[in-house]
Amino acid sequence: MTVQRLRHHPAGRRAGTIFLWMALAPIVSSSASAGGPKFGLSVQLEPGEMYIPVTEHDEIIAVVPLAHETIIGIRFMTRQDGEIVHVETTALRNKQRAYLPEANYSQIKGWEGESMGTFAGKEGDEFVLRDLPKFALSIVAFRIIPARTSPLPDKDARFCAAGSVIGAPNPGICMMLGGRGLCCRAGGTKGLALLFRRDGLR
Repeated sequence: MTVQRLRHHPAGRRAGTIFLWMALAPIVSSSASAGGPKFGLSVQLEPGEMYIPVTEHDEIIAVVPLAHETIIGIRFMTRQDGEIVHVETTALRNKQRAYLPEANYSQIKGWEGESMGTFAGKEGDEFVLRDLPKFALSIVAFRIIPARTSPLPDKDARFCAAGSVIGAPNPGICMMLGGRGLCCRAGGTKGLALLFRRDGLR
């Protein structure tokens, strides 16, 4: 892995440490490391995608933001059961918009909304949120894929990616991914809070 520039930016005690770098080896699919995620979700955005790791017991929760008057985004709660991935999707209401940037994992998990469907599938399966048209929103599709190789220095595989931003939040914390997604991690485990930006991430 070749890094052209690495700069340290203190992010406060809440989120942890933020790093920005300008060049990074491409993220590719690989076999899950010991104890790490085995699968992930590729959520199709306009443009690009959001990558969400699948873990046991909803350890990672993500919100895909939507530009809508009454819906702030779709919450993805996932868990792995052997070779089966379970995905629960919920449309979060606009009244929570002001709280989104400062929300933590417990708050995001506890917010009420309207179910967009509960899904179960294996690697390679693709699903569509078909209830979105009633909100006059574009259909959102996602696919179950192999977990991706971590680009983080300690190889922590519990990271999300959206556009050119890669984030791995501290336990119990949520991180905004450049306005294109929110990634939250459950508390009670040891982990990093890193945020990466790189050119050319797809």
